[in-house]
Amino acid sequence: MIRYFAICAILVMGLGTQDAAAELSLEGPCSNDFRWTATLVNQGGGGIATYNQCFPSEDLFYMRCRPGSDAVQVTLEYPFTGLAAQDRLDAAFVVGGESFPVSGRAIYSEMLGAGYPEFTVSRSDPLFTALQQGSEASLTLAGATFTMHLTGSSDMIGAMFEACP
Repeated sequence: MIRYFAICAILVMGLGTQDAAAELSLEGPCSNDFRWTATLVNQGGGGIATYNQCFPSEDLFYMRCRPGSDAVQVTLEYPFTGLAAQDRLDAAFVVGGESFPVSGRAIYSEMLGAGYPEFTVSRSDPLFTALQQGSEASLTLAGATFTMHLTGSSDMIGAMFEACP
């Protein structure tokens, strides 16, 4: 369905696919002040799916894939006090009561005043299917828990992966 709307936009605007992809951003419904969005990056640069505040839009959870790569970068810009830069992390997302382990590293943010996690996850990992089908997901690190709704995530994560053949 998303592909259909993208093709219609290209035809109506008379643009080539690369020009249209540079401008293509999708927004899911706003629910409890947060929403899922997707961006198709220009010139074959891949896709991005984010979970962010509705107004003003500030990304909290960010996923990016690139064409030809199995890796998906998963970043949660949420302050987890006690995480030091470059700390190796093992954690688990919980979706629908099921646990999905992930590994990565901590990045320190002066703006947040704390560390936040960045994970590299295989695009075939069942986590992505769970994020598309569940209603809520959470991640607990350093004694803090981040929880997000998954309303609209299915279309946005699907769009991200469509941009990464």
